Amino acid sequence: MQPPRSAAGGEQALARRRGALLESGDGFTDRDSDSSLAQERVERATGLESSPGIIVLLSPQAPVRSQAGQAQVREVAAELGEIPGVEAVASAAGDGDGRFVSRDGRTTYLAATLSATADDGRTLDALDERFGDRDDITLGGALIADEQLGDQISEDLGMAETLAFPLLLLLSFLFFRGVRAAALPLLIGLTTVLGTFLLLRVVNEFNELSIFCLNLVIGLGLGLAIDYTLFLLTRYREEMERSGPGAKAVRDTMATAGRTVVFSAATVAIALATLIVFPLNFLQSMAIGGAGVAIVAAVSACVIAPACSRFGTSSSRPATGAARTTAGTGSLGV
Repeated sequence: MQPPRSAAGGEQALARRRGALLESGDGFTDRDSDSSLAQERVERATGLESSPGIIVLLSPQAPVRSQAGQAQVREVAAELGEIPGVEAVASAAGDGDGRFVSRDGRTTYLAATLSATADDGRTLDALDERFGDRDDITLGGALIADEQLGDQISEDLGMAETLAFPLLLLLSFLFFRGVRAAALPLLIGLTTVLGTFLLLRVVNEFNELSIFCLNLVIGLGLGLAIDYTLFLLTRYREEMERSGPGAKAVRDTMATAGRTVVFSAATVAIALATLIVFPLNFLQSMAIGGAGVAIVAAVSACVIAPACSRFGTSSSRPATGAARTTAGTGSLGV
């Protein structure tokens, strides 16, 4: 079975590489639970995974219980047993178990159990090479599902970025009526997302994270970054009308709207960080990703916005006398 293909070029390819940095499993199991500990003991004692990781659904040309059908099942079982990492194969031909055969007798499945130390990537490549182009075989099981889940999430992330950034740029331009002001929120948003990905990459070296947290980083990161930038831009325009563009307007903006941004980010980070008390890797990853993206968004907004040559583009409202006399003198004039 071929893995899902990305349809949107460069950004989706980048998203696939980002997704490959994190765990593609579900992360919904407590690793310290009795069932997880029992599973680890079984794997250590037998050298095999505790349950079949690959399911092959076969639709032979002849009925499964016929001589020709049984021969085809045995052939597929032999091919499956040659896949690197596969240690045992159960099928209707080998065990004679009627539960492997569908009610109409036209379809059967084979269950392959992997070695506890199997290289999943090598096994998946061999499966795709051996069975990927066959119309009579459908691959499934936990190993295949995890791989396709990771591919689908990465593809969705790439599609979200492909659609979100042009749309947000257009909306920002319509709202601010200027190119610089429209580009600034997206610049901070992009910095937030990429900065959080870097943070997660470092954390993943010490604590394995679930790939699901990438979805949270994209959505929450763009939302917070743009929201914080709008706070700062709007407040700066108000301060500029009072005292004109310059250092004073910047200081007053950061002392008011900047403080709001910091408190907002702290609130979001603390709220999401509470998920870390749960023993599930999925929720812990959401806590780390959510708290991290809130902090990075605040830092990006409070550092990049004042550092830019302008907070935005020219305001449509007429400048005050103070603004006209000081125009061009401030580093953040609007």
